[in-house]
Amino acid sequence: MSAGLGRRQAFAIPIVVACAVFAFSSGASALNPVLKITQYAHTAWTIREGFSKGAVFAITQTVDGFIWLGTQSGLLRFDGVRTVPWQVSSDQHLPADKVTALLATPDGALWIGTVKGLASWKGGKLRIYPHFAGLPIMALHADHQGTVWAGAFDQTPREKLCAFHNDEVSCYGDGGAIFTDDAVLAERLRSIRVHGQGGHKYDNVRLGLTARLDTIQAAVLLEKLKIFDDEIAARNEVAERYSRGLGNVVTVPHLAAGCTSVWAQYTIRLPGAVDRDGFAAALNAKGVPTAIYYPKSMHQQTAYRDFPVADGGLPASERLSADVISLPMHAYLDAPTQERVIAAVRSAV
Repeated sequence: MSAGLGRRQAFAIPIVVACAVFAFSSGASALNPVLKITQYAHTAWTIREGFSKGAVFAITQTVDGFIWLGTQSGLLRFDGVRTVPWQVSSDQHLPADKVTALLATPDGALWIGTVKGLASWKGGKLRIYPHFAGLPIMALHADHQGTVWAGAFDQTPREKLCAFHNDEVSCYGDGGAIFTDDAVLAERLRSIRVHGQGGHKYDNVRLGLTARLDTIQAAVLLEKLKIFDDEIAARNEVAERYSRGLGNVVTVPHLAAGCTSVWAQYTIRLPGAVDRDGFAAALNAKGVPTAIYYPKSMHQQTAYRDFPVADGGLPASERLSADVISLPMHAYLDAPTQERVIAAVRSAV
């Protein structure tokens, strides 16, 4: 009796396994975004094998649930049933086939690092970043503020580390430039930049700073300067779209005649009856970030509390600091995304 039972069990097990595999293969028509890659046991095993053999370099999962694999021969997408090569279109390509780093961000973007540059895919559009042209991307990371960090290193003096946020691409740390046609002022500024030095390295003739630009920051900013004019033009287009779409519901910024702006921020003033915190919360609920850069006027800051203030205070400054709020602004804000921001603002006012 026991031997007969054993034979029946041995016969039943392969049938159960075969049925389970058939049910999984035939029933899964799309990937469930709730499930993580570890819940697809056969795929997880295959990927582990790929990592061990050096064929898979990166893996991530986008908000729509798809799992992406960076491999020696290209980018692959797993849809719950099969893994297939991914290509944007016949006329759009990644900087290189070999994908070395991947990052999925909450806004739905997929960041793709290759051995010859960086790209991102969002909303059906592929963007290539010229700052990293020809460089292998070794790491991608998103911090808690939504900033994406990309790092490249190829054993030459071309190492780069860049941050991508709602603002322009930034150097790593503080950096900037001063322009002047006054030779005497320029010499004085150079002195202040390096401890206040005079004619000799160790002769400090005035109070100064340690404000020299690091090499890696200079390398990043040199690349940015190549597209600086194009980015300013793009930012002005974004500002004009905002002004056209919002000018009749909020107070939008205006440029004086003959003046231009690089639009580091696009700041609007809300009507007096609108609660600013509630407005920000309403936009945030729709996935639109905002910022209040100046919640206090200068004379209200602790560092200036002992400085004199005009009789009656500074009511205009105080009123503006309580009403203003800034919207997403960068050179690569496309029109469909901006229309979504404009619609969110109009519905919240």
